[in-house]
Amino acid sequence: MFGSIQRVVLPADGRKTLSSSRFRALKNTILTSVKTVRKRRSASKTLYSAYHLNAFFESALRHVATRASSAFSFILATRECNQVQDRLWLYLRDFLRLCAANHTSQEAALEHMASALMLDSLPPGMHRFRPSAVFESLYQSHCYKAFSSLPFEQGLSPAALCAQLKAIFSRFCAELDRETLTAVGLHKRNLQTIPIDWNTIQSSQLCLYCLFRKPEHSLRCGHALCESCICKFGAKRQQMEHSYSVFQCLLCQRKSELVVRLKPPTAGSRLLVLDGGGIRGIFTLQILRALDQYRKLPYPIYDEFDLMLGTSTDAGGLIALMFLLRRNLDECIAVSKQLAQRVFRPRQPFGSSPLAKVYGFLSSLLTDSLYGAAEMEACVKEAFGSNATLFGFTESGARMSGAKVAVTTMTVSSATLCILSNYNGAGVRQGENTDPTSGDKANIRRQATNTIELLT
Repeated sequence: MFGSIQRVVLPADGRKTLSSSRFRALKNTILTSVKTVRKRRSASKTLYSAYHLNAFFESALRHVATRASSAFSFILATRECNQVQDRLWLYLRDFLRLCAANHTSQEAALEHMASALMLDSLPPGMHRFRPSAVFESLYQSHCYKAFSSLPFEQGLSPAALCAQLKAIFSRFCAELDRETLTAVGLHKRNLQTIPIDWNTIQSSQLCLYCLFRKPEHSLRCGHALCESCICKFGAKRQQMEHSYSVFQCLLCQRKSELVVRLKPPTAGSRLLVLDGGGIRGIFTLQILRALDQYRKLPYPIYDEFDLMLGTSTDAGGLIALMFLLRRNLDECIAVSKQLAQRVFRPRQPFGSSPLAKVYGFLSSLLTDSLYGAAEMEACVKEAFGSNATLFGFTESGARMSGAKVAVTTMTVSSATLCILSNYNGAGVRQGENTDPTSGDKANIRRQATNTIELLT
């Protein structure tokens, strides 16, 4: 396909040898055409680099070999390994719900959404396509679905809101062309300038920095970040690779001291499974202490693992939770011994008489447990405090976020097996509260307390 055809006549000078003067007109025509095409491609955002052209050519070959009947999209080709999640519209819907519950203005909410979309659309090294085409190809369907799921002020239609959001998205992309900012730098500035009262907006189900993922690491102020935002907005630590420090929350501007240790992308997953109930937890800790003494390294043994799983609330689970709070092995052993001495005592208010045995048998039969729950609950509160949470920052908690911790347990109401964790898994859990405006810390505390009563 050709945009135009030009006819260039090469004059004959009668000489057998070729001279440069004969081709000067052809040379000038070609150079002029190259400049014109380059200017047009630059204006249409299709002036690709040699690196991008090579990648597009390979992607186009794969497309023709597998889906020849459909048109090839340069924009979608750039997202082959980083496709937009199907859950994006749910994250955007949750953000809109939070804004509506806290009376955030429509313009401010749309500006934050547009800035988050701009950040996702321009990773380092990405070719800058026409912003409107990027929005229509990647995000418009998700935004329309999110706007359609709840009413917004002024009664604007989802299509009108999408058009308004696309205009703001294009404006932010144009700012990047005029200034020497990166997408991360512009989004960081937008977080500080967009008029949203972040002190009243928090969520444990949505990373408010990017709106694209679930959060994994909590700050002192209550806001939480995903691992991608930790890498983008955190400061790299010199002492350890793949480790970042966060000194301030970019949303509410409060100071925070959090160290995040991420698993290297080329490393395998290191798991620690803690099993065994009751006094057997002491043996687990003794084995870990022997391993710790054998390895002779300057950091705690629980920093060797990426995921720690504990079963039950009386041994493996408690050890995993104490490791989450960065308790050393000596502290864990002391707590386990105290727990064993205070909790695992039969109910014998009448001494060792036959009446005491009958009382103990009837109590165990009626309560479906051999030991009382009150003493165990008191021990757990002494060890962890009454305000400690699995997900979230507490004054008594650790200042380092790294290993993921999960504890298996059961619910009191239906005896359903469930997992309490300090991380957000992909997808929606069974019975998960999908309303981001309601608090979930109280639910975690209540479920943990009920679990203690059930398991004892």
